[in-house]
Amino acid sequence: MRQRFRNLWSIICVFLAVTLTVTVGYAAEYEGIAANTAAVLKEKVQSPSASSVGGEWTIIALGGNLMLTDEYAMIYYNNLCKVATQKEGVLHSRKYTEYARAV
Repeated sequence: MRQRFRNLWSIICVFLAVTLTVTVGYAAEYEGIAANTAAVLKEKVQSPSASSVGGEWTIIALGGNLMLTDEYAMIYYNNLCKVATQKEGVLHSRKYTEYARAV
């Protein structure tokens, strides 16, 4: 029983060592890809507003990668406030996911 435990533990340690080595190697590449993606998103969606594609999903993607700047977030916030004011607070009459994304 102890031998099985040692064998299993050895396999787990080797797996973790290989995984960490590969992950660390790709960290710099990931950061470059994330920065390029953020630049493309900000170029394509220069004024994010209250809409799924041109607004919240862009903000969520940038925020999830820690690429959301305060300035870009304020542009979205101001546009969202304008839309909410124009629509008297009703983003959609049936699609409540509009509110969930905005929050």
